[in-house]
Amino acid sequence: MWLINTTTITLEDKNISTTPYAILSHTWGEDEVTFEDMMKGQEKGKKGYVKILHTCRLAKERGIAYAWVDTCCVDKRSSAELAEAINSMFNWYKLSKVCFAYLEDLNVHRGPQDDELDGLSSCRWFTRGWTLQELIASRDLEFYDSMWKYRGTKAKLQTKISEITGIDIAVLENNAILETIPVAKRMSWAANRETTRIEDLAYCLLGMFGVNMPMLYGEGTKAFGRLQEEIIKETTDLSIFAWKVDSAGGFRGILARSPSEFSHCRNLRRAPTMRYGYEYSMTNKGLRMETYLGASKDEEYLLNLACMIPNDRGDASRIGVYLTKTADGFVRSRPSELFETQDSLLWAGPRHKIFIRKHVTSFGSENLRTLLNMNLGANFNIRPGIQLASFAAKPADLWDTLRQEFVTDNSEKFTGFLNFQLTDTGKSFVSPRIYVVCGLSVHSTSGNLKPWMGIYSSAEKRRHGKIIGCVDGYYDSYGEEYYLHQLRDCVLATGNDLPQEISLPSSDAAHRLYLSLGVIQRSPGCLYTITQGVLDDTDCWPPRKSSISAGNAVNGWGFYSPAFECPQGYEKACTATGPETGNFNFQFSIQNNERVIGCCPSGYTCAQPGGPQTCTTIASRGSLQVASCSKQQTVLNWLTLPATVTDETSTVSLDGITIFAPMIQLNYHEKDLSLSSGSTRSTKTVSAPAETGTDESFSYSSSSGGLSTGAKAGIGAGVGVVGLAIIGAAFYLWRRRKRATPPAAELETKEDTKNAGSVLTYGSPPPQYPPVELDATNSRHEM
Repeated sequence: MWLINTTTITLEDKNISTTPYAILSHTWGEDEVTFEDMMKGQEKGKKGYVKILHTCRLAKERGIAYAWVDTCCVDKRSSAELAEAINSMFNWYKLSKVCFAYLEDLNVHRGPQDDELDGLSSCRWFTRGWTLQELIASRDLEFYDSMWKYRGTKAKLQTKISEITGIDIAVLENNAILETIPVAKRMSWAANRETTRIEDLAYCLLGMFGVNMPMLYGEGTKAFGRLQEEIIKETTDLSIFAWKVDSAGGFRGILARSPSEFSHCRNLRRAPTMRYGYEYSMTNKGLRMETYLGASKDEEYLLNLACMIPNDRGDASRIGVYLTKTADGFVRSRPSELFETQDSLLWAGPRHKIFIRKHVTSFGSENLRTLLNMNLGANFNIRPGIQLASFAAKPADLWDTLRQEFVTDNSEKFTGFLNFQLTDTGKSFVSPRIYVVCGLSVHSTSGNLKPWMGIYSSAEKRRHGKIIGCVDGYYDSYGEEYYLHQLRDCVLATGNDLPQEISLPSSDAAHRLYLSLGVIQRSPGCLYTITQGVLDDTDCWPPRKSSISAGNAVNGWGFYSPAFECPQGYEKACTATGPETGNFNFQFSIQNNERVIGCCPSGYTCAQPGGPQTCTTIASRGSLQVASCSKQQTVLNWLTLPATVTDETSTVSLDGITIFAPMIQLNYHEKDLSLSSGSTRSTKTVSAPAETGTDESFSYSSSSGGLSTGAKAGIGAGVGVVGLAIIGAAFYLWRRRKRATPPAAELETKEDTKNAGSVLTYGSPPPQYPPVELDATNSRHEM
């Protein structure tokens, strides 16, 4: 190591382990003396030579024969020598007998009336990157002003220095405890410091973290990334990931880009725990670690950093960072925020292996927004009394367990499947295995990606043997991607009309479980179109002529003529005689002297709520499903009446629900009764089951208004036939949008054209259907 002989002012190569030396800490200025100047004897003409002379003078006064000054004691023409100096700098200051800190912009002390510390905090020395480690490493540090007048020691000024720098007094007193200080807190000490070269902002911190790395000038901000990677190799301290940015941004990797992103960590401390840190490492796929990820209310993953930061309430909160799953590992989301909680059990659970990407560029962040717009999610809309007995999603690494969605990466080749079974709450039966196969494909006309999906049962091997075989092949191959492509080909080979519903045996041999697929698509402004309607059991419909298309199950049913007795399960709810009399304004025309009966299920009344005739009743007990738009998320929940629903602006009590059912209109003349030849009971021989098979749909009635339009539009539900369990496994195309508050939008619940489900369209009247009259050639009409 090159040292300056304080007597001859020449350079000598010495072994510092046996040679006492003084050292200078200063900020570089113009015309500094270099190593080459000293070797050629050209140092005396430089402005920086004065600093060398004063350093040597002070050293000699203390009986120290040698001194070290960074400007002239390192041959910067040699990259190897420069790298050695930078990697050894902290240790060199630590081993020095005394360090002289020259503050060239600190005014001279004027006497008793002048505060000797005035101007200290504004000195440039406290803003430079290299002087940070010099302050911490030096055991005996003396401060001198612009005229080389002594102004105090680090020990004497430690309180003031701690206020200026944020460095703990305990560290200023004893740098041996530096390794006990959280990484993020140490980084905060450099948050407001600068260096001439970008790379030096990382290199000047090597000694403070006890790491070494090669110098690569020209790499820019990558140097700080490499510094963090070297720190990760030496510590299990997760606070290194506690950085955040000043303004809201997109997605980021797990590493910070600058020490300035740790400025908020001055008071950070480790959270109390039985053990600190688990193994983690940086790989070519990013940060690999085994951990348990918590979940926020907004369905975002939370990585526990095992540290705490004081909050505005005066106590300390445990902190974590928000993560989002992508096809290539997790990324940091909401990088301008840290998650805070008082719940120490939030991160209690089994640990799993995860990967978090190292870096995400600005372009990569915007690209991720596009890729995540086409995730395929599953929402199990299961009626109370039925539950999942088992569940698996494949490929598992692309399944987001928190959001219940596949991360497709916007790939037209994406294929995945769900594998589950159902049971009842008493577990009296377990269904066959159910497979929902889904993927993306390019639309033939628009060229845009669109989702496709089909539902299959392991009990249907005769119909879907190839598809079930492909699923089995996937498991037998331990998840080979080839079998997913093969599964895709098997499914799409059947054409575009993929099965959207299946029927399964239930615990009751007389009834079956029905499962149907639907689509929920997120659109701009938080508008959802839910195409999954109530399952309409057509076996329970009255007979129709084959040439007459089926109307809607709730509204617009036709009339029967002649007919004069309601089917089993229905009863007379309203009547009329001729075109002008009666207690109900029937929808379909009535001839002179013709009599009319409106048939409704038992307990229902006739109603015309702004459109076609229907039957209604009010139920104060029962379950309904609420679909709402909350913070850009689809929320589907079962509510049991009476219930209280709260949205972002109001609370409403739901005391009851209005249930709609189809009305059957019967038209007849008096003479039709005599033509029946006393066989009026014949209309009782109906094909409908003993328990009515009507479809029913819900609207709500409440004791208080005040729900927003979006909340009103988001409340809808369906109930199956009495005694028939209907389960909707809704599969949806998820479109995430930016977090900006969207404009208010209404929700429409539209019918599934395949299932002929119920229609509840808010803001418009129900659809109108023409009357349907059956032939009167038969004396009786079974319904």
